[in-house]
Amino acid sequence: MKVRVHGRAKHFRTVSFDSRTNEVVLIEQRRLPHAFKLVRTRNFKQTARAITNMTVRGAGAIGQLRLMVLHREFGPSQEKQRVPLLST
Repeated sequence: MKVRVHGRAKHFRTVSFDSRTNEVVLIEQRRLPHAFKLVRTRNFKQTARAITNMTVRGAGAIGQLRLMVLHREFGPSQEKQRVPLLST
């Protein structure tokens, strides 16, 4: 999604991961198209709440979000273990 920030066009993804802060970054979709805001989630509970209250929506975005949360919570070394689904 291209958004004008301080007069400049900048590309943002609906869901992204900030590895420096270990946070998932979401576009606050309830405010679109009138306002643009980024929301950061630090754990699976905050992320599940963002799905429940429709901060992020759409099957593709939610699927991508789930993978990022699993990676953040369990790390790449445990990818092959069976991990329960997020319950929302």
